[in-house]
Amino acid sequence: QEWKRVGQFISMLSALIGFMKKKALSFNLEDIFQISGFHALLIMMSILGIGQK
Repeated sequence: QEWKRVGQFISMLSALIGFMKKKALSFNLEDIFQISGFHALLIMMSILGIGQK
């Protein structure tokens, strides 16, 4: 169950990154990955936190 959630999250994140690459070409790619990586960390922590409860 938890791994299914993690898999859905990863596919969602990769889709989001692809969308951001297309829409935000003026942004620095490193900035996009830092922002999405930070949000990914928060979301992953919340998913795993919910799974542990």
